[in-house]
Amino acid sequence: MEERELLYKCISGDNAAWKFFIEKYSPLIKSVIATSLASKKNTSEFNDAFQEVLEELSKNEFAVLRSFEGKSRFTTWLWTVARRKVQRYLEGLEDFEFLETETARNLQSPDKPVKDAEEHELNGIVKECLAGLDAKEGLVIRLYYISGLSYKEVAKESGIPEKYISTAIFRARQRLSKIIKKRYDK
Repeated sequence: MEERELLYKCISGDNAAWKFFIEKYSPLIKSVIATSLASKKNTSEFNDAFQEVLEELSKNEFAVLRSFEGKSRFTTWLWTVARRKVQRYLEGLEDFEFLETETARNLQSPDKPVKDAEEHELNGIVKECLAGLDAKEGLVIRLYYISGLSYKEVAKESGIPEKYISTAIFRARQRLSKIIKKRYDK
């Protein structure tokens, strides 16, 4: 079944098509989650993140799937959607974990909570600035710097030819630098 036909059937409410979609694209979604949760070996978080992605794709009568415009390969688009949802899921976990452990850290060292809070704030600033990049720029920055992928792997995941990856990363870094300066240089 072609991707467009499968999407149409899913959007139309065909349960068999949705099951086939899950079966076909689960490996891609799970690889995104595995990359994002690389430092965490918690199976329940992995399963929760997988369910979060599926819920994101199917909520509001498949509104997210309907938003696919075909400007890129479907798998690249799906990878990006899954990555963003997993990041939002992890941010929620991080916020919860941060608040949960803050009291314990306060008891350990009076200076540590201040440093941790500053680091948490800096991470938030970086995430906020990354959100200001367009989808391709944000994707190459995250893949290369955050996920630690090679140029070849970034090319494969982003759909950008490998010979242009260094240029794409350079330009994305330049835009990110402008965003940071615009927001925080006063």
